Amino acid sequence: MSQKVVEEAGEGSQRSAWRALRARIGFLASIIVLALVMKTCLLDAYKIPSASMEGTLEIGDCIFVNKIIYTLRDIARKDVIVFEFPGERDEVFAPRGKYFIKRCIGLPGDTVSITDRRVVVNHDTLHSDHEAFTSARSSFVPDQSHRDIFPSGAPFNPDYYGPLVVPKRGMTIPLHTPGAIQRWYTFIAREGHTLDTTHASVRIDGRDVSRYTVARDYLFVLGDNRDNSADSRFWGFVPVDNVVGKAVIVYWSSDSTRHVRWMRIGTLVQ
Repeated sequence: MSQKVVEEAGEGSQRSAWRALRARIGFLASIIVLALVMKTCLLDAYKIPSASMEGTLEIGDCIFVNKIIYTLRDIARKDVIVFEFPGERDEVFAPRGKYFIKRCIGLPGDTVSITDRRVVVNHDTLHSDHEAFTSARSSFVPDQSHRDIFPSGAPFNPDYYGPLVVPKRGMTIPLHTPGAIQRWYTFIAREGHTLDTTHASVRIDGRDVSRYTVARDYLFVLGDNRDNSADSRFWGFVPVDNVVGKAVIVYWSSDSTRHVRWMRIGTLVQ
């Protein structure tokens, strides 16, 4: 009789252990599914590899990016955004899976200029508490061309730039002015068109044209560490469609020696 009780108790313990194991597996599976849903639809994680956003983000910061926010509202000036890199200035087909983080300065249709490092958008100076420079004063003068500047051939440089209108859907770009094709060739090609400039006129997709109508909305972005940032001044506009989301919080941070920067963990990206 006692032997039977022992056997029943053992079977009960096994069933209880199995139920506990299934509960744990179910809990872990739920966590994994939730993490995948958050990564796919809500949040994504990125690590800062360069100093271009110093003043706001440090090398070694790990951040969460809100991927759903721009389905609920529009991108705003001064937002810190993550986007898929559209390519170098003269590169029509950019490598996929390369992501940058910068501050949005110009929205579609805005006029952006930089005068002695002061950013002006639509005639208003855009003040920022996050700008950082590696040198005390400008290295350039007005109308001094920089060989790597965008657009190609423009009399701009990193400290004296523009004015330049950020393209928006439906905007027309005249192509008959001197240097227009040089400046806009890659932009138009990226929108999916073929250009032929061997004739007296400009041909887009085989038709003679004197202007081009923009098909998408774009942004102009800058790094907060302006002297150490490859941004829209050098490679051009960011299609709104390329934006992944808004940087929201630093969830981990460590320096090159793997020393944890505890004071940075949990700080909001502003």
